[in-house]
Amino acid sequence: MELLTKRDTITSMLRVQVKAHPYGSILLSFPFLGEIAASTIIGIFKDIER
Repeated sequence: MELLTKRDTITSMLRVQVKAHPYGSILLSFPFLGEIAASTIIGIFKDIER
């Protein structure tokens, strides 16, 4: 149960940070793309302008 609680905590933290990111709403608008995948994409690209 402790691991599930940690997972839920991390997921909720990612959810807040992805929604606050400028590209977060765009990424989350894609079907089947969740917070973890969106945060991974944000981490890879960092700044889409470069």
